[in-house]
Amino acid sequence: MALVPLDLKSGFYRNGTELEASNRWREGSLVRWIDGSLKPVGGWAIRKSDFCNNAVRGMHAWQSNNGTAWVAGGSHDQLVAMTGAGTAYDLTPDDLTAGRSDASVNTGYGFGFYGTDFYGQPRQVTSSSIPQEATTWKLDNFGQNLIGLHQDDGRIWQWDLTTTIGSELVTNGNFATDTNWTKGTNWSISGGVAVYAQYQPIINANSNSVISYATNKITITSHNFSNGDEIKYVVPSGQTAINGLTTGTNYFVVNATTNDFQLSATSGGSAITLLSRNALMFDADNDAIKNTTTNKIVASNTFSNGDEVEYNNGGGTDIGALVNNQNYFIINASGSEFQLAATSGGSAIDLTPDLNASFDPDPITTSATSITVTVANVGGVNKYHFGGVTAPTLTLIRGTTYTFDMSDATNANHPLVFTNNGAFYLTGVTTTGTAGQAGASVTFAVDANAPATGLAYACSIHGGGMGNTITTVTAAAAAGPIDYSTETITISSHGFSNGDEVKYSNNGGANIGGLTTGTNYFVVSASTNTLKLAATSGGTAINLTAPSGTLGTGHSFDLDIGSSHIFVQQIGTTHQLQRQNFGNLDQDASSLVTLPDIQDSYDVTVTLVDPNTDSNAATVPDVKIKVTGTTTSTVSVHETLAVGANIFRFGADDTTVKIEIIPQAYNTPDFNIDTISLKKKTVVEPITNAPLNNKAIVVTEERFIFALGAGGNSRKVAWCDKENNTVWTPAVTNEAGDQELATAGQIMCGVRTRGGTLIITDTDAHIAQYQGPPYVYGFQRVATECGAVARLAAVTTDIGAFWFGQENFHYFDGNSVQTLNCDVHDYVFADFNSTQQSKIWGMVNGANSEVWWFYCSSNATEPDRYVAYDFVDNHWLIGNLARSSGVGRGVFRYPMMAEHTTKANIYNHEVGFNYDTDPIFCETGAIVVGNGDEILKVTSVIPDEKTQGDVDLTFKAKLLPNDTERTYGPFNPANPTAVRFSGRQIKMRVDGDRNVDWRGGVMRLDVKSGGTR
Repeated sequence: MALVPLDLKSGFYRNGTELEASNRWREGSLVRWIDGSLKPVGGWAIRKSDFCNNAVRGMHAWQSNNGTAWVAGGSHDQLVAMTGAGTAYDLTPDDLTAGRSDASVNTGYGFGFYGTDFYGQPRQVTSSSIPQEATTWKLDNFGQNLIGLHQDDGRIWQWDLTTTIGSELVTNGNFATDTNWTKGTNWSISGGVAVYAQYQPIINANSNSVISYATNKITITSHNFSNGDEIKYVVPSGQTAINGLTTGTNYFVVNATTNDFQLSATSGGSAITLLSRNALMFDADNDAIKNTTTNKIVASNTFSNGDEVEYNNGGGTDIGALVNNQNYFIINASGSEFQLAATSGGSAIDLTPDLNASFDPDPITTSATSITVTVANVGGVNKYHFGGVTAPTLTLIRGTTYTFDMSDATNANHPLVFTNNGAFYLTGVTTTGTAGQAGASVTFAVDANAPATGLAYACSIHGGGMGNTITTVTAAAAAGPIDYSTETITISSHGFSNGDEVKYSNNGGANIGGLTTGTNYFVVSASTNTLKLAATSGGTAINLTAPSGTLGTGHSFDLDIGSSHIFVQQIGTTHQLQRQNFGNLDQDASSLVTLPDIQDSYDVTVTLVDPNTDSNAATVPDVKIKVTGTTTSTVSVHETLAVGANIFRFGADDTTVKIEIIPQAYNTPDFNIDTISLKKKTVVEPITNAPLNNKAIVVTEERFIFALGAGGNSRKVAWCDKENNTVWTPAVTNEAGDQELATAGQIMCGVRTRGGTLIITDTDAHIAQYQGPPYVYGFQRVATECGAVARLAAVTTDIGAFWFGQENFHYFDGNSVQTLNCDVHDYVFADFNSTQQSKIWGMVNGANSEVWWFYCSSNATEPDRYVAYDFVDNHWLIGNLARSSGVGRGVFRYPMMAEHTTKANIYNHEVGFNYDTDPIFCETGAIVVGNGDEILKVTSVIPDEKTQGDVDLTFKAKLLPNDTERTYGPFNPANPTAVRFSGRQIKMRVDGDRNVDWRGGVMRLDVKSGGTR
């Protein structure tokens, strides 16, 4: 076989089976055909963000007499108009009946359509699942005025393009000054905002300057409490309530002054008596109280285990291991003693004794410099005798030379030597002659660095048992620790500092001259090893005098740490007083217009700011706005505010209203109000005398307004006088009138079309043609079994009207109604959400001679698919696109459509090639050659593109219709493109590879017949 061209007919075919759609395009999205060439539809670009709050269901574009282009759109609760420049005006009247964003199912007869079910099947009037329609707007223009009807409100509205906004009725709404507003409790104005902050000061309950137990007062400088304020007293976990108060309990402020107040159990009652905290003062110099052996404070007390206490040394010196003004915890408490821990329930702190320095005040007795040595037997042991004293200990002065006379005969065979810790010590030692002979001696010149201890004298033959130890001292030490000439006492590393108060003890000996045992003195002129004493702190050193005799040993100075040490119970530093009463922020605004001018609507705008002072972004303030007539007491607005700008529309029945900002709880998170504004707004107004409870409208070519389903009669058409939309009552002097259609259904919609005004019910269609007086209009049914599926399902073109029917698509050419032969009928009608069929809407894409309808697929609740009909080339398009409403380009350059996410956005369509993330593709049905009995082997593709590489090609192949499909590709075409696959039937998919205006023509396949290999 040779090249097989894939010259497929334009449009999609999606009826029957896949094989029945052979050699046709079967599925795709966002593509169309121009002169047989496949191309993407135009893209879209945002035109207006946040056009309105909810899904738009109904749009209309028109031009004013001065040439300004306008587009209007409405949701179930809003109507907005926008200029071509993008300036939007909310035209919603304050008394608009709220409709439904979604169709809903209700119980019983009368809630929705009647006559035929979806797809034209009769509906039982006893049905328990008759759906209520989603609310739509029917919009048109009467001259330059906008005309609209909200199907649930039923009134015919008109707007004359006035955009005047009234003057500001709130004074100082930007809070530039602290004026004009009545501020309730917890409110203040500063920094350009009104601030609501619950007053809940923190108090240090440990401070005697805050809590006065003598006067039962709490002191907070310049507090904001007033007599009668109700407060909740809150003590955090781990802290203790003030004795006399209970945490979590409400009290009332009494006897308030600028800086202090008292608390009462009842409003205006007697002040509560506040009881002092537990405390203990004791003499820390008394070792019987401060027992460092058991680490106890032994004294009568009222503390309990777990009490937190602050330690204060009373101006003295810290108890060892404690730190002044630091907190500790009571453990092992009884009424007579306790211990301290660093943590609650922790181990007892090891208290250390006070600083004490002891010394021997007398001079040191040293040995003579010339010593006669003899040996005598003592108790059977030979001993050296120095100056007749048996083996005495020696105290030698460093730097002094000592001579030991060894000439006595008893020294024979007992040579004298010196040792240092058992080893011979020779430094400064000279031996002369032989012990026991005349002239024999040993001299010891004690070195300045001689060891203080460890030296000894011994017999070199018989060892140390004959001798004793030697201590060496400096000459100054030998003189004793007291220098009476300078009043200086030397105690090595005594540890005292200037200013320390010490108690002197003579340990039962004699007093140092100038001092008295048991008396306190103050350390002056202290160094590491020396000090002087004064009678007063920082005073003159006391004159010390030498005694006539010895003073004794073990004299001492004991640090006096003070007798007024104290432990005070700590009950907490972050007790809170939370004011429970709170107030509103309000102002009376005047000069409002009241009835009977019922459509004067007002917008009150409030900006709520959450400063997140509670450090929790998830919590938001709970606050409402209330607007009330000061004379009528009518509450016009009573709504909860959201963070950000809030706008509420209302109609006034009073010339003055009170605007109140109302916190919903005393402890709602703090918030600010940034601005409050009240202005009169222009809105649509009901046309005077027009019928009520209508379901749709249409303005005829002759400039009559048709009210469809007029006055609640779903078959009735009523019209106003020509060019006079306030005259609706028929008379011989006007052309107003009405007509009830001979139909079994209810009127759904009406459109201007060729030959008259087409009125479509949910079962049939009627043409209204102008005849002039006296009947004005004549009505003729032009078809049956052709009802519209939704109120926005019909559109009109130059060649006639098209609409999405209950089970088919229909066309009126000015004479008769035809059912369109729809190539995608099965695809559309077998997969759409019939409950939400009232959301179906259509528009004309005139530049491409197409009619587009949007509908909800089976699992969607908002329109997410479209079906389009090219009424010139007679083919159909399908695709996926989420749009809730739209309007042909008309007076604008591009068609516009509305998308709804969190708010409704308006997009220009058929502009550029942006498609967000939506795929642009087109896929064929089964392609077979001949009768489909040959296996096709495809080896290459010769692409036909406007610009090569703009699209990708993917192929799918099967051997049998219900066989497993195999996919090959995608391929970005070259010229030619090598591929390799086989099958009795194949499919080709074209995907846009670039966001450009690509074209796809007739692709050709290089095909050979053969087996599966």
